[in-house]
Amino acid sequence: MGITALTLFFCLILLEIGVRLFAPQYKKLFQYHEVVGVRRIPNSTFKVYTPTSKLTHSANSDGYTTPEVSIDKPPGTFRVILLGDSMTEAIQLPDEVIVRSRLENKLKQKLDQEVEAIKLGYSGYGTAQEYLAYMEFGRKYEPDLVILNFLADNDVANNSQKLESGPSKPFFEIRDGELVLTHRPSKDAKGRLMSFITDYLVLPRFLYLKFETAKARFEQASRGSAGGESDAGLNVRDGVYHQDYDQTWQEAWDITIALIRKLAEQVMADGAKFIVVSFPVARQTVPEVRQEFSEANTKRG
Repeated sequence: MGITALTLFFCLILLEIGVRLFAPQYKKLFQYHEVVGVRRIPNSTFKVYTPTSKLTHSANSDGYTTPEVSIDKPPGTFRVILLGDSMTEAIQLPDEVIVRSRLENKLKQKLDQEVEAIKLGYSGYGTAQEYLAYMEFGRKYEPDLVILNFLADNDVANNSQKLESGPSKPFFEIRDGELVLTHRPSKDAKGRLMSFITDYLVLPRFLYLKFETAKARFEQASRGSAGGESDAGLNVRDGVYHQDYDQTWQEAWDITIALIRKLAEQVMADGAKFIVVSFPVARQTVPEVRQEFSEANTKRG
C-alpha cells in the first residue's frame, strides 16, 4: 500500500512537471485583490497561447498589462486611462496592435506632444470593478482623459449580484437613491491545502479546464442531436437584449447607469475629461449572427 501511494505521488509530480513544461498556458495568471477582486500578478511576465501565435505579456506594479510609468506625470505629457474588460486588456493580441498602443500613437501625432496611455482592463471586469480600478489605481496617475470601454453584452450582468455571483467580485446596490457598495471581494473559503492546490499547482487547473471543455462540447453535441438547433451562445446574460426588462434586469441597468455617472463625476472632479465608448459584439453587428441570435431568442421565448 505504501509503495503504491509513493508511486502515485511521484507520477503526479511528473505529470505536474510535464504540464508546466508543455502546457504553461494553464499556469495561474491572476491574483486576489481586496478592492477590485482580481488582477494580474504584479510585476509578472506570462505567456498567452493562441491558435496562431505565442505572446509574452508583462504586468506592471499595479497588476495590469500596461507599460510601467511613473506616478508623477512628466511635464508636457498627456495621460489617458483606459478602463474595460477583456476587450480592453486584449492579451490575445500583441501590444503594438491593441487599442492602447494605437490610441497612444494617434494622440501623439494629433497633439504633437508626449502621450502615455495606461490600460487598467482585465478579463471579466464589469463597470463596478472598472470604477474601483480607477479609484484604487487610476487616479494617482493624474490623467487628462479617462475612457470607459463599455460592453453591454456582459457588463450589465457583471454589475448585478443577482445575475452574477462570486466571492471575489465587488457589487453595488442602489439604496434610498444612493449607490452603495454592498459586497466587498473576499477569498474563497478554503483550507490551506486547497489554497495551495489552486494557487500553485498547474495539473489540477489543466484537468479541470479540460473537463469543462469536454463537458461543453458534449452538451452542445447533445443539443444538436436532440433537434439540430443552435443556441447561438444563449445564456442568462442575453436578457440584456430583451425589449422589456424584468425587475432583475432593470435593477442591473439602474446600477450600471449609476456607476457610470459616479465614475464620470469623480473623473471630472479630478480635472480630467471622461468618455464612454460602446464596444459592440458580433451578434449586434454581423447580420447573419444577429439573425441567428434573434431566432434562437424567439424560440426560447
